[in-house]
Amino acid sequence: MAVDPGSRAAGVAIFDAEAKKFLEFVKINPKAVKSFDERLWEYYQMIAKLARSVEPDLVVVERMYVWKNPKVAIQLGQLVGATKVAAHLVGADVVEMDINVARKTLRQFGNNYTSFGVSEGASKDPDIFAAVQLCLAGCLLS
Repeated sequence: MAVDPGSRAAGVAIFDAEAKKFLEFVKINPKAVKSFDERLWEYYQMIAKLARSVEPDLVVVERMYVWKNPKVAIQLGQLVGATKVAAHLVGADVVEMDINVARKTLRQFGNNYTSFGVSEGASKDPDIFAAVQLCLAGCLLS
């Protein structure tokens, strides 16, 4: 399972490493009218529910890079933390990965997403596609 966290939307990709195919793509959209604390709680509940339903062995989460806006950096850090807590509660190993490392790894393997069952719709959504990239790279590097 891989997660590309975001304060407005997050992408999740669930991959079966034995079958070498994606099982599900999920976009998490906490209600924007809520405060960040309420969105964080809703995000955590959604990630935890997914983690409990699939019981992943590994969760790859995007390593956040430095933002110019400190408030945004802190919020993204909290989302990463919520993702890690949800993963640990189901006994999954957690790896943080830089999206550029994931992309470089996949280029070395030919960027062949369709052979893993990545639909055209999933590849067009930037949040989900980042999770797909993190998921595949995490599997290839683990």
